[in-house]
Amino acid sequence: VYCQKFWPDTISVALLPDQETITFQAGGNTGAHVSTRNVFECGQDLPRISYWSGKVNQRNVNGVWMTDLDGTSGANIDKLVYCQKFWPDTISVALLPDQETITFQAGGNT
Repeated sequence: VYCQKFWPDTISVALLPDQETITFQAGGNTGAHVSTRNVFECGQDLPRISYWSGKVNQRNVNGVWMTDLDGTSGANIDKLVYCQKFWPDTISVALLPDQETITFQAGGNT
């Protein structure tokens, strides 16, 4: 609900793997209180990728899983680099808590 206050299209909330040091304010925006805390990502229709060793990588576009058309991109590619292939402004990658059923293709998209 908090994410939807700022991003109404939020459909998921994911805990990011690293904590961050943040300056918080007391009620009325007074004082400065520094603390290292867990950080959550408010996800709208999050760009998603999935890897399976020996298979061609998948990406999710608008809720639909798609096989990489090159027929060769596999699990050996750095996840951030792979995301940037489709979404160049990507600056981080986080493992999402939910699993999905995806149809993977072998090399050459067979």
